[in-house]
Amino acid sequence: KERDAKLRYMGIVSGETTGDVLDVDALEGLLSPRTKLVTFQHVSNVLGATHPLEAMVATIRSYNPNIKILIDACQSVPHMPVDVQTLNVDFLAASGHKLCGPTGIGFLWGREELLNSMDPFM
Repeated sequence: KERDAKLRYMGIVSGETTGDVLDVDALEGLLSPRTKLVTFQHVSNVLGATHPLEAMVATIRSYNPNIKILIDACQSVPHMPVDVQTLNVDFLAASGHKLCGPTGIGFLWGREELLNSMDPFM
């Protein structure tokens, strides 16, 4: 069965105290009843900013609690405590080399009930 996926991008806003961050106010306008997955980075090494994850997750969950949320935590996991329970996300990914591990490895954390409901990839 063919599936159509649409990729949408969040804009960036500049704040006097926050620097450049993802535009949380525009997030709800990017969501639709067909949205299945939202993904974004926790910390951006390009912008030098920590994105307002709590506000972003709250916006997504209030729009539709069934939308899955995947966080790219490659930049945050090595430098700050990251509690997946508190973040209220479904999946979190990070690379091993950012944690002083070998190149080419990493991990994907997922909520147990979600992982148990999924068919194995291989």
